[in-house]
Amino acid sequence: MVPQPVDLSFLEYPGVTVTGEVYDSMEPDFLLQDLVEVALPNGEIVDLGWYPEHDPNGQFRVVVFDYQSMTRSEEHFTRDLAKALEMIERIIKDKVKRRTEASTTHRVPPVE
Repeated sequence: MVPQPVDLSFLEYPGVTVTGEVYDSMEPDFLLQDLVEVALPNGEIVDLGWYPEHDPNGQFRVVVFDYQSMTRSEEHFTRDLAKALEMIERIIKDKVKRRTEASTTHRVPPVE
């Protein structure tokens, strides 16, 4: 069976940019450290990679970090691609929701 790229369209939210690709394969050639990067509207990056690269005994790593300071705020590991993608989606939903709530909570009332 020829490995196929996984459809990542479910990760597309307003202000979110998804780059890279991941394949439905555990073949070493497809187990890379730099698979998918998700840029969030708040300046954070969610990164998906396989560590150690090309090692079938490794695992997926999901890292959330601030782009400006390169400070990590979250790090998760799993050997299951579906779980890794679920983690990323949960992070996106949480960060986008918090940003939306913050922007609506701090609105200045109109002056009459």
